[in-house]
Amino acid sequence: MTGREENYPHDERDDLDDPRLRETARLVRHVMHTDQMRPAFRDQLRAEIVAARAEVIRDAGRPAAPQSPVPQSPTPQSPVPQHSVSQSPMPQPTVPQQPAPQHTMPQRPTVQRPPVQRPISQRPPSARPAPRPTPRRRGLRRAGWLGAATVAAAAAVVFAVLGLPTLRNATGPVTVAIRSDVTGNVSADPAAAVRLRFTQPLDRAATRAAVTLRPFTDTSAEWDGDTLVVKAAHGFAPNTGYLLTIDHTVARTAKGAALAADLHLVFGTALLPGVGPEPPATLPLHRTLVAAVEDGSEAVVARDGSLLLTKAQAGSATGNRRGLVRIGARGAERLSGNAAAICVSRSGDSIAYLADTGADTQVVFANSLGTPLSHRQVDVDTGSPLGWIDGGQVTYVSHGELVAIDRDGNKTDLHTAVNAKDAFVIAPGGRYAYIEKQGVVRLGGDHPTVTRRLTGIAGEPAFSADGATVVWIDNSTGTPRLVLAPSAGGPVFIATLKGVGAGDQIDQLSVSPDGSHLVYTLASGSRRELRLASLPDGDTLAVSTEGAGQSPNWAPSGRMFTILDTHGSPHIESVVVPQALRDRGAAIEATARAFANAQLSGDSGAQRALAVSGVTLPTPAVAPTRAAVVWVVENADGTTQARVRLTVDPTIGHPAAVQAEETLTLGVPQGSVLPRVLKVSGGQSFTAAPTGPQLVHLDTDAVPGSLLLTFDSDLDQASLKAISLSGGLESRAAYDAQTRVVTLKAKSTGRLTIRIGTDLRDAKGNPLAESSTVDLKVTVQR
Repeated sequence: MTGREENYPHDERDDLDDPRLRETARLVRHVMHTDQMRPAFRDQLRAEIVAARAEVIRDAGRPAAPQSPVPQSPTPQSPVPQHSVSQSPMPQPTVPQQPAPQHTMPQRPTVQRPPVQRPISQRPPSARPAPRPTPRRRGLRRAGWLGAATVAAAAAVVFAVLGLPTLRNATGPVTVAIRSDVTGNVSADPAAAVRLRFTQPLDRAATRAAVTLRPFTDTSAEWDGDTLVVKAAHGFAPNTGYLLTIDHTVARTAKGAALAADLHLVFGTALLPGVGPEPPATLPLHRTLVAAVEDGSEAVVARDGSLLLTKAQAGSATGNRRGLVRIGARGAERLSGNAAAICVSRSGDSIAYLADTGADTQVVFANSLGTPLSHRQVDVDTGSPLGWIDGGQVTYVSHGELVAIDRDGNKTDLHTAVNAKDAFVIAPGGRYAYIEKQGVVRLGGDHPTVTRRLTGIAGEPAFSADGATVVWIDNSTGTPRLVLAPSAGGPVFIATLKGVGAGDQIDQLSVSPDGSHLVYTLASGSRRELRLASLPDGDTLAVSTEGAGQSPNWAPSGRMFTILDTHGSPHIESVVVPQALRDRGAAIEATARAFANAQLSGDSGAQRALAVSGVTLPTPAVAPTRAAVVWVVENADGTTQARVRLTVDPTIGHPAAVQAEETLTLGVPQGSVLPRVLKVSGGQSFTAAPTGPQLVHLDTDAVPGSLLLTFDSDLDQASLKAISLSGGLESRAAYDAQTRVVTLKAKSTGRLTIRIGTDLRDAKGNPLAESSTVDLKVTVQR
């Protein structure tokens, strides 16, 4: 034997009671502790033995099959055959046959040991039957026919060699807890690894082999010190709730004890922009001078298109009038003195403003054109904004507290402390407000609660016109990123603003009424720009290089907005959205997303604001965690159908996600320019989420003539034939594993039907739960 082997501790060489296995143990030790084994093979061997041991444990409770007596092995001094690592990946307990083959390995010196005391009832080796020829087997997993007792003994040999605890030394089941930074996070970065820590040391190879993920994603697990790092080969799927499980029948503690139960980690991922069309060439934003104003003024757009300027200067455009001036088709009209703040109700039916009469400050309640109807005296902190709660109450800040007042003068303390120096934004509808250093706060009730922290926020956020979606700039990485999320919590959507780099400053955000556009200002060095971008992906659509702008306010139609330009003398400008950017399809899809966010926020007021009068709103049995607009397709009657999937993520108590499918019918009502929800069906009955792959988005616009199908699981490419298209495909379906996107190219233009059959499987072999068909209109461009 080599000197390296001779240095083994006495109890490591001879910890086996059964003399038949000592020779095998010596051979395995020789391979494991010399340079004959590569590290990768060592790890593989260890993992396979761990799995074999787990199998033995599972089988231990079942009666063993009748077996023939186990033959007596030769003594340890018998000739030993030469083993080749490359030819024998798994060293096996074997029974040498006579005559013995020649070998080149040095003989181990004979060691005199005291006889082993056996129970009298045990048969001596000399009385056992003669050895029977036994075929060689590759791998302990294939030796199950030998019986649980023999496999357990063989596993004990190699476990002793590998330094793993043997079965006879293992304790009873042990309770272990799992910890991670993503625990409970519904918006984890899909590209980041998941790091797992445990309340006590675990066997490393066994734990790595015990990791599973649902929905299936190809992952790898490696140890970083005492932390197990789980990485997805192609990143985790965006907007997906995951259940990570460590199988307690495979994993073991470092001391060999079984785990009392499976370990679970539940987490979810943020939304990211998918594959989309190339943004069109950037268009210019045309700005038109309206009138001169005092610094700090703003202008809102009334329902009839007239502009209300809060601090107008006397001039030709204002009819030489000062103060709150309305400029419309009939000329200019003074409504009051300077207004410190102004707001339009979510419906557009009412306007309110703070008027300074010289003796006191009043909240003025006006109609949709700004014509005063009533007023109430109030005590308002300097710089306080105004906001509507539905159409009945107006909110303002008084002595650091948020107060609501109605038309009759009744006041309600909303019990929310506001520092006059902190940024403060009230959402349309008045259900939420952003308070600096706190986040988004749900208003109303005795104890308003913070519903969302706006991570990395720079400047002030903006709310959607319905109030249930909040948009902000995250500057935590040094490069500004655009973030959208439901106001009351839920997964975030993270997008990269095109043409924005590290150190650039983004400010003055404002969301269009249909939710498809965002206006903001960019400061980059000495450059100042006013930009119009698409939502939610942040693509730059139009730019004005004539300087930035402040206090952007959208017209109800979404076709133009106003800004305060302080370059030179302060003045109000109107900015028109280019005709080419008024995309009806984008507006309808944005409305469907906004309605889904309103459901996640549990905001029935926002849902009513997005729907026509009389629509029956869904009342789900449980509160969903996340929502996905799976597809948006045009119906034959000119309306649009949107399929929305509502999901309740797994929890420790309920480790299976549940889902409900919902269909929205959308259209532009007569006399309106904005899409609205015309009908809602489904969305109330939740069932267990399937184990197989799911379609999460169907895109017909990203690539002309192609359909892009995005799934939540890594797919088996051989099963793509389960996806078919009426009229046929121009070529075979193509699969991009990095994005989990299947691309279909249609042969013809017109209304086609896409079918996804249950033969579609994920890479683990799980099939699609049920087939689905989608009728859609496709335009093939050559």
